[in-house]
Amino acid sequence: MHNKDCLILFIRFPEKENTKSRLQKSLDSEFVLTLYKCFVLDILNTIKKTSLPLKIFFTPAHNLSKVKEWLGTSYPYIPQEGLELGERMKNAFLQTFSYGYSKAILIGSDIPNISEHTIKDAFKLKAFDAVIGPSFDGGYYLIGFKKDKFLPNIFEDIEWGKNNVYQKTIEKLMMNKYKFKILQKYRDIDTIEDLKALFLENKHTEFSNSNTMKLLLSNEMRFL
Repeated sequence: MHNKDCLILFIRFPEKENTKSRLQKSLDSEFVLTLYKCFVLDILNTIKKTSLPLKIFFTPAHNLSKVKEWLGTSYPYIPQEGLELGERMKNAFLQTFSYGYSKAILIGSDIPNISEHTIKDAFKLKAFDAVIGPSFDGGYYLIGFKKDKFLPNIFEDIEWGKNNVYQKTIEKLMMNKYKFKILQKYRDIDTIEDLKALFLENKHTEFSNSNTMKLLLSNEMRFL
C-alpha cells in the first residue's frame, strides 16, 4: 500500500428521521442513534490503525458543522452528491479519483466490526480490477476499483436494499470481463436480528472491547 490508495467512508449524520429506521422499529430511537454513533467511532478507530488516507462522505449535506462537532475537525469531509445511493457512490469515486488516487475503496458505516486486515486486504489489487465485500443480507459492505478500471455504471439499475444487490453487481463485473476479488462476508447491522447476531458472535472476540459492544453489554435487556 502507498499514498495513492484512498479509503472512502460513507456516513450520515444521525437523526431520528433518517438513521437505522428498521432498528428504530424494535428499539428506542435515542438508543439507536447512540448505537450508530458507536458504529462510526469503531470503524474510524479501525481505519486509524491502517494509516490509510481517508475521505469521509457525509449526508445530509447541510449538516457539515454538526458532523465536525461530532467527529472533530481532523478529517476531510465531503458532502455526498446524488439523489439515490448508487449515484452518490459513483460521484464519490469520481471525486476521489480526481484528487489523484490510483485506487479507491468505499465502505459503509453499518459494519462496526470490520477488521484492519479486511480493509488492508481490499487494497491488494495487483492481479485484480475491482474488489467487493459481500454482506449476509445479499448486499455488499465494500466495493473498490483501480482508477483506470472504474466502472460508473456498476451503480445503475440497482434496487438498493434488496437481497440481489450483490448478485447483480457481480453479474455486471463479469459482463465487463473484470477480474475481481471477493472478501470475507460481514453482517450489515440493519435489523434487531442483525444486532443480536453481532452481539452473540463477538462477546469473546477482540471486538468485545469496542464502543458498540460496551453499549450492547450494558443494554442486553433491550434487544436480547
